[in-house]
Amino acid sequence: MLRFIFPLLLLFVVSFSGCASLGTYLKDRGLDFVDMFTVKAGYGYGVSAGTSGLVFYVSAGASWERRIGFIGRDFVDEKVIVLGLPVINIVGPSLALEKSSAFPTTTNTPSFDGLGEVIEGTVIICCLPFSSGVEIVDWDGKWVVRNCGILGLDVSTDLWGTVGDYWRSEDSDRFLDLTVHASVGIGIELGLSLVEMADFLSGWFGLDIKQDDEATDIARKKRYEDEVERLLNEFKNEQDPGKREEMLWENTRKNRRKYMKTLIYALLNDPAGGVRREAAHCLSATGDKKAIEPLKQAYFEDSNSSVRRAARKALYEFRIDPEKVEEESESEEEEKPPVEKGDKETS
Repeated sequence: MLRFIFPLLLLFVVSFSGCASLGTYLKDRGLDFVDMFTVKAGYGYGVSAGTSGLVFYVSAGASWERRIGFIGRDFVDEKVIVLGLPVINIVGPSLALEKSSAFPTTTNTPSFDGLGEVIEGTVIICCLPFSSGVEIVDWDGKWVVRNCGILGLDVSTDLWGTVGDYWRSEDSDRFLDLTVHASVGIGIELGLSLVEMADFLSGWFGLDIKQDDEATDIARKKRYEDEVERLLNEFKNEQDPGKREEMLWENTRKNRRKYMKTLIYALLNDPAGGVRREAAHCLSATGDKKAIEPLKQAYFEDSNSSVRRAARKALYEFRIDPEKVEEESESEEEEKPPVEKGDKETS
């Protein structure tokens, strides 16, 4: 029975892998599986425990920890303060009163920047009898509220703009993760992402909800390269020089990155001097440093003076002085030792 099932299962997997190789497909499934989980270990002071996920957050005790681990495939190293039941209700008001002196809003110490604002604002809401805890995290040197519970409901994303910024910067759907943590000087946090689970399961059927698969990147790159080639061929096939000039400006405005290959081709290869001149102007407008070397080549080698002037002006836009480049090139040539007739060139 198994000898019939296994080939069918393999055929099923390959058929849904699309254009990607089987190795890439299985690698993506493995990484999607890893992305479902959060694992962190921590150390610090105090005793606390808590759980969060979807729209709830509850914690008990109080602790300060440094947590190190992984959220999916991403490494994290963070500092976390937990104020849970009943600590938040008891010490919250005193923290608010001491806020201005103990936790100034702005200090020269990045690790405390904004902690005063967070504690003051948090206790106004969370030191009430129906609070279910708060979790504060050091995010890029600034303390922000990550979880804030009222009657078990996590209202942090509604109350704090910084929380919204935090989750958007980390992962827009990670606040839905189901997590538990516990700490008694040494702590652990475990989590499961329902969104990543859906991404993992649907990935077997060729879907990529999170758009994080290597196969998706390969397909996206292939579509990009195909579009670049289409634009180049469209330009090459146009016989009218005037229309080719119009195409350069129009496509530079619409598809600046995708049109770089066409612009460089036009600058170095188009038979019409007017088209090459316009290509130099367009390359200047892109601001892309990939244009610098082709512009140098056009400045030194193009037989049309108007193209050389356009290339020179474009180089100045990139803050490059063509005359200095020419002097440096000549000095390098002079410094090269002469090759004797008997010497053999080596590759």
